[in-house]
Amino acid sequence: MAFSIVLVVGAGLFVRALQRATEINPGFDPHGVELAALDLSLAGYTSDTGRVFTRELIQRVRELPGVQSATLAAMVPLGGGGLGLGGLAVPGVQAPNGRRFVDADWNVVTPGYFEAMKMTLASGRDFTDADREGSSWS
Repeated sequence: MAFSIVLVVGAGLFVRALQRATEINPGFDPHGVELAALDLSLAGYTSDTGRVFTRELIQRVRELPGVQSATLAAMVPLGGGGLGLGGLAVPGVQAPNGRRFVDADWNVVTPGYFEAMKMTLASGRDFTDADREGSSWS
């Protein structure tokens, strides 16, 4: 009987936690966003031919009726994966217990990513087609 009560209370707390989790602002608007996973290596694309294909794919998708914006990303937000940078320190801030202050991840995205995900930039600018390997930042 006691074990059954513990299970019922635990399930109730779990459901309540899930309800609260749906109220958290993830920093982007997932409504109307469609995702598709691509593994171009399965179709025999190389890094060079894959870049050409993805550039043409994005252009064609952007031209479809009803599409407001389109972009590519290696990782989707809250997708569970990550390309980690490891622990980062913030200058002037002491981490508790001498541990890493914050774990950071990075992503590979195409221009228009922040617009497509309806993310607000705190500072700086979005990526453009001029931001290519070997180009300088400004």
